[in-house]
Amino acid sequence: GELLVSLDSREQQMLRGKARSEVEIAAAKAASNVQRDFARVSHEIAKADEARALESEKKFAKSVSQTELDQLRLAVEKTRFEITNAEEEQTLARLTLRLKEQELDLASHKLELRQIVAPFPGVVAQRYRRLGEWVQPGEKVLLVDDLLATGG
Repeated sequence: GELLVSLDSREQQMLRGKARSEVEIAAAKAASNVQRDFARVSHEIAKADEARALESEKKFAKSVSQTELDQLRLAVEKTRFEITNAEEEQTLARLTLRLKEQELDLASHKLELRQIVAPFPGVVAQRYRRLGEWVQPGEKVLLVDDLLATGG
């Protein structure tokens, strides 16, 4: 389990840092209720405006034009749709957060792939590559001698 070799991982570390930042942004968006709350307040105000206009129309005939009543009804409907839209946006933000968390996990996994860890207790018996040399996947880098097999 001890780290034997770490390949150049600067790019992967930067990608993981970027993924972490994207997770933080997505988490903030997913947690925000501002748009939904504003839409709800707007809806309540639009309903109250419509109710006042209808009450005025009952008390004083022709005090509110049909056009104005239609506009107030439209405002109520519009704000109702804005609530739905805000709720859907928050659902999408939560899904985006899950996606960004998976991207962070992938970036962390790719970073782990750039490390060679001892599979068992032992000592490095031979080095096939030196610091700074390129290594291809599957290529021998080190020979680890098993301490338990040699009685060490």
